[in-house]
Amino acid sequence: MTNDSGAPVRPVDWNSMWTAKARSLRPARLARIVNSFMGVPGIVGMHGGLPPADAFPISSISFGLGPMAGGGVLDISGPKDTVAAQQYCFAPSGYEPLRARLHALTLAQQRPQGAVQVNVTCGSTYGLDVVLDLLLERGDPLLLEEYTYSHALEAQLMPKGFELLPVAMDAQGMLPSALESLLSRRRAEGLRMPRAMYVIPSGQNPTGAAMGPARRAEIYEVARRYDLVIVEDDAYSWLQYPDGEGAVPGLAGLQRERLAAGAGSRGRHSVEAGVPAAFECQSPCNSRVLTC
Repeated sequence: MTNDSGAPVRPVDWNSMWTAKARSLRPARLARIVNSFMGVPGIVGMHGGLPPADAFPISSISFGLGPMAGGGVLDISGPKDTVAAQQYCFAPSGYEPLRARLHALTLAQQRPQGAVQVNVTCGSTYGLDVVLDLLLERGDPLLLEEYTYSHALEAQLMPKGFELLPVAMDAQGMLPSALESLLSRRRAEGLRMPRAMYVIPSGQNPTGAAMGPARRAEIYEVARRYDLVIVEDDAYSWLQYPDGEGAVPGLAGLQRERLAAGAGSRGRHSVEAGVPAAFECQSPCNSRVLTC
C-alpha cells in the first residue's frame, strides 16, 4: 500500500502502542453470557438485572421540533422504542439503531478510506479519556496544538501527567514544518519520541483554525514517517455545509491506519439535558474501547 506521493504506508503496530492497562483488558465474561440469551423467545431472563417491559413508567414521548428541524412534533410511542430507551444497553458498541445510523452518517459525511467501526460513548470527555488511557502512560510525551481545548488540557492531559509538546500553529492549525522540526530535534537529542498527537482540525478550539485538505495530508505524512497515532477531536467538521466551498472531511478521509479515534461529533450537547452522547470511529483502538 502507498500514500498519495507513492511512498509505502507502514501499517501501525498496534500491539506496541498499547499501555499496560490496554494490554490487560479482557471482555467481561458474564456480559457475553447475558448477551447470548438476549431476545431469545420463551426465555424469561432472571439474570442481568433487566426489569420487565411492563415495569417501565414511560409509554410514549413527544418532542416539539424547532424551525431548524422542520417544526412539528416527533412522537415515540411504539413499545419497542420506548422500552429500549429505558432498558439497560448491553451492546458494547452502543444502542445498535443509533450506532448504525452514525455509521451511515460517517460514511456519507467523512468519506473515510477503508473499513470503519463506530462506537457510541457517553460523552466527549469520556471518549477522549478512554482513548488516552489506551495509548499513553503517565509521563509519556504527547503532541498537541500550541493552543488547545482548555477543558481537555486542564481536566485530562495535565492531570494524567503527560509530557505535553506544543506545536506552533497558523491560520490552518498545526504547522507541518514545526511538527517535523520538533520531532527531528527530539530524535537527534535522544529524547523519548511521542507515539501520539491530539489535534482539532476543524473549527479549532480556541483559535477557530481550519485545516485545508493539503495541510491535513501534510500532517498525516509527518505522522506516518514518525510512526505517530492521531487522536482527532473533530466535533465541528459536522457544522460545515457538506457541499459548500472549502468543505473538507476529517482526517478519516485520508489514509486511516494512523487514526486512533476519529471522534466524529464528540457531542457536548444532547437532546435530553444530562445525557451527553458522542461517537468515535476508526482503527483497532475501538476494539479496546469496548472493553473499558
